[in-house]
Formats: sequence, C-alpha cells, structure tokens
Amino acid sequence: MSFLNGFMGNAKAQLKALVAAGSTSKRRASQGDAYEPVHLDFISAICAHRQWKTYFNDCLQDTENDEPLDAESVGRGDRSVVGQWLYGEASLRFGKLPSFDKLLDTHSQFHKEAARIAQMHQNGQRAEALTLLRSGEYTRLSLKVMGLLGALADESARTQPSARLAQAPAQRAA
Repeated sequence: MSFLNGFMGNAKAQLKALVAAGSTSKRRASQGDAYEPVHLDFISAICAHRQWKTYFNDCLQDTENDEPLDAESVGRGDRSVVGQWLYGEASLRFGKLPSFDKLLDTHSQFHKEAARIAQMHQNGQRAEALTLLRSGEYTRLSLKVMGLLGALADESARTQPSARLAQAPAQRAA
C-alpha cells in the first residue's frame, strides 16, 4: 500500500506536466521514436489511468482553475503517464501480445473523448461536459482501458513468466 501512496503522490505532478506538455509522434518506441522512460507495471498503470481521470475531473469542476485544459494536449494519449509507458517500455515488452494493439487503440479513443469533453468545457458548455465526464463513451472507454490492461497482464503472465503483475521495477531492484 505504501508503494501505491507514493506513486499516487508523484503521479499528480507528472500528470499536470504531461497534460500541459506538447505532443510527440504516436509511433511505437520500436519504430525509433524517443519517449521519456516511464516504468510501470500493470497495477500502477491502472492506478495512473485512474489518477489521470481524477486530475481531469478536478480540472473541469474547478471554477477557480486559472490553467484551462488544452483540449489538443488532453487528446494526446501518448503524452499521459500510461501512454508514455505504452508507447515506450510496454511496446517493447508486450507489443506482440494479442490485446496490445487493442489497448493502444482504446487508450487513444479514450483521450480523444476526453479532448472532446475539454473542448466543450472551454466553449462554455460546462454542464454538458460534466455530464459526459460522468457517463457515456468516456466512462465506457475508461473501463475498457482498465480491462485491457488486465487482459494484457494475464497474457504476459502466460507468455512471459518473468513479467510481474504487482511489483514496480524499483521494488524488484531493491
């Protein structure tokens, strides 16, 4: 539990920086693109996804927020913590597994839906944006991302015995 608490505290700062960051190419690391190294395991990837959703939700509901969300940056799934992991380390380790491409596609769709909601919010359609945030496609895609992360974890455990579900790389090194 202390691992998750430490991760969640650090994730908020990372998420804020990544949401505000510019975009990069959406190609996989194996195709030569340079991605900032993000080391996650499947549990922390799910936690990072949930933390991103919490941050996004907080930004949309905060009427005092002086940093408006940039819909284009929000829509870049390759810039979230999970996206950086997927297009970096995870693509190298798990890219050939059956559910990996489906996870990439669903994660990208999730961020496109989040961008649509952020754009609505920026256009003054706050109530409609908050309604979409709590239900509909955004919620469905989020659940699907988490389910596919679980499926990928199961596939990796079957095909790559050295892959561990609940231990972060830093913990393994200790």
